[in-house]
Amino acid sequence: MGQDSSMRNLALLNILWDGGVLDIGRKTSESFSVHGARLTMGIQIQETKLRTFFEKSGDLARGTGFLARFLVAWPESTQGSRLFKEAPEGWPGLEAFNARLSEILNNPAPLDDDGRLKPSLLSLSNGAKSRWMQFHDAIEKQLCEDGRYYDIREVASKIADNAARLAGLFHVFVRGVDGFIEEDTLSAACQIAAWHLDEARRLFGELGLSQSIINACKLETWLIKECLREDVLHIARRKAQQYGPSTLRSKDSLGEALQELERLGRVYMQTRGPLKLIHIHRMGGSFI
Repeated sequence: MGQDSSMRNLALLNILWDGGVLDIGRKTSESFSVHGARLTMGIQIQETKLRTFFEKSGDLARGTGFLARFLVAWPESTQGSRLFKEAPEGWPGLEAFNARLSEILNNPAPLDDDGRLKPSLLSLSNGAKSRWMQFHDAIEKQLCEDGRYYDIREVASKIADNAARLAGLFHVFVRGVDGFIEEDTLSAACQIAAWHLDEARRLFGELGLSQSIINACKLETWLIKECLREDVLHIARRKAQQYGPSTLRSKDSLGEALQELERLGRVYMQTRGPLKLIHIHRMGGSFI
């Protein structure tokens, strides 16, 4: 999408997420308005595709608050450790979870006389409200210029709202639509929301770096782990190309990452007979 279409579509999705009124104007057909809709969206996307989207749309996705409405997760790859395991005979936890979801979904949707959604209003108990305020204020204090979440303040500013939404979902799943959301439920939601906030900080922090720096960081992390595992200070370049980060398996990509690390003074190269060795700098017995 171009920037104009991105702006229109992201704004539309924001309205639906907020439960606002969406007016659709048509030139060739009847215009209409959408009232009381609720949008939930789940997106799984590869890192390269996400980078391309940011490059094409600029800062619109963040500037419009679109990404602030997501709970971001960026799990590390498990390639290399996915050993075969026989499936268990049963999944009692999953079966109970699915049964509860089916029970909730079989309830009639709460609609008003005009066919619009009219969900039940959930309230926080006094303890839950106090806990939510603590969470909100703790995040708010980190939005200042030298705060932990300053660089993702558009995401952090909505995380308390997302925590409240999660608490509402947990309450309905366990207790139904009646009663107050209790403090333990709200606390669990805050913990999960805070984890996702740190994931967003990690993701957007790396997206702001050049690809050459990212590759260099990945290579250095792998080199340090490998050196510590083998209790050595150098790794053969051939081994790094064969077993190192999957994105650096080609001669050119590995060479560019090594050049960046050499430029930063993190490694130096040495030729020993037929071997080319990558040496890790260290100071005082610890890697730096």
